[in-house]
Amino acid sequence: MNTISKVISLAFGVSLSAVAQAGPPPQWLLDDIAYQTRDGGRWVASNAAYQSDTEQWEAYGLEWQAGPGGASMSGRLFGIAGGKDSAPFWQFSQYWDPARDVVVVEQYGWGSVGLGTAWKDGEKTKMQQTFTPFEGTAREVGHIGLREGEDAYRSSSFGIEDDVWSVQRSYLWMRQ
Repeated sequence: MNTISKVISLAFGVSLSAVAQAGPPPQWLLDDIAYQTRDGGRWVASNAAYQSDTEQWEAYGLEWQAGPGGASMSGRLFGIAGGKDSAPFWQFSQYWDPARDVVVVEQYGWGSVGLGTAWKDGEKTKMQQTFTPFEGTAREVGHIGLREGEDAYRSSSFGIEDDVWSVQRSYLWMRQ
């Protein structure tokens, strides 16, 4: 094994022969990226169900941008109050990793980093990430998304403990 092969194997856990055999991104991912990023990629969801003295945002916003070739996207999550967007709370990346043959999801912000994968389960898109805070204990988080039309989708977040997914929040996102 040459030096480059050793570096790739150590860094990514795959051999060059595995990379050479990797397939293209799944069609569902390409379709999802096109759906999320279409028409500017801006989505807004009411936060009325969760608004409080400590969480005063009237709504949350997401903005997605497709990456080169349409097999990746990056985005940001922010709060909306008084018609104004806040600075981003979270930054996101989703992309096809041909070396591992998986969809990778990355999220960072609020003193934490979330790394995991996404997959299609029937009509739903599921994600599972391990969130590691700068200080504290790592935790497992899941997300399930479901399209509810050309310009609406529902997402739910879950805490995961002992492989049991417990719903935390759900939002209906509308394309803006």
